[in-house]
Amino acid sequence: MLKPYDLLENILIDIEKGIRNDINTVILAEKYAISGRHLHRLFIFAFKQTIAGYIRSRRLAASLDDLLKTNSNILDIALEYGFLYEQSYIEAFKREFGITPGNFRKSGLVVKTKPPLQQFHIIAGLHVADSIEAKYGAEVRNKMFGDIDVVSMNHDSLCNFFHKFVSEMDKLDDKDFLTGVMAKCCPCYHRDIEENIRKNYAKSKTIEEFAYRLDEDRLFDDTIKLEGNILIATKRPFEKHGKHDHTGPYTTTCHCELASHAQHQVSDIFCHCCTVGFYGKMFKNALGQDVKVEFVESVITGGKGCTVAIHLPEKENLILRK
Repeated sequence: MLKPYDLLENILIDIEKGIRNDINTVILAEKYAISGRHLHRLFIFAFKQTIAGYIRSRRLAASLDDLLKTNSNILDIALEYGFLYEQSYIEAFKREFGITPGNFRKSGLVVKTKPPLQQFHIIAGLHVADSIEAKYGAEVRNKMFGDIDVVSMNHDSLCNFFHKFVSEMDKLDDKDFLTGVMAKCCPCYHRDIEENIRKNYAKSKTIEEFAYRLDEDRLFDDTIKLEGNILIATKRPFEKHGKHDHTGPYTTTCHCELASHAQHQVSDIFCHCCTVGFYGKMFKNALGQDVKVEFVESVITGGKGCTVAIHLPEKENLILRK
């Protein structure tokens, strides 16, 4: 039987695959042999929203492209995305975006959509704990994470889970292992960024052009520069580019929400493992092969920003994933 966080991860994937199909709570519950009521409660507990509401929001967001890029009438689009009636689609669209589909199509206004839930922090945190237990045993896991309930985890216990973890990573003294774990379970992983890396590389004739495109797109909200075949990416502290202050009791304007809000001293090993894991996973998946990533500095280690060096292979040697 799947653990709750694996179940939810599978369901998120199924929802994305089934946006144009007849995906709903009943079908998902039957697939995973659980009651619809249990699935409803589990989804609310993890995401603070109903699964039906989430599916509806994802369908409405997906329908935007059809409105702008096709000549399909509103009724056909409504039916395509699982709405039985044109009027129900129009009303749901207006509640979601504050404008009717017809007016949106005419005006071309930019509307704010809710991004798809991805490998969210709860799943990532539990996988980290499981990976540590698999290698070092339950005793080490319990020392690192205490008596936190990792099955029914709410937001507060999630924060405690990570705060204790980041402050005790150095006790394992196993940077390679932890880097691999953070790459696999990185809570900040974004599939859309990975896809943009892939697309920008495919469009580029040289590594120099690739670096230029990444810098122009601000994919990571980083500054990008190229030194030979090494991409130097520096993530600026939040306080310096208009976002909310992330100054915590043990950090200075750290861009990482987990680290900045920690109630314990944050190990610099966390910066190394999480940063190298984050960029390593993105570039490995996007370019189709291992990409060496080196940690340079972070705010926590006294740097002006969080900087990594990404060693890019020669362009003709890369195998892009389609």
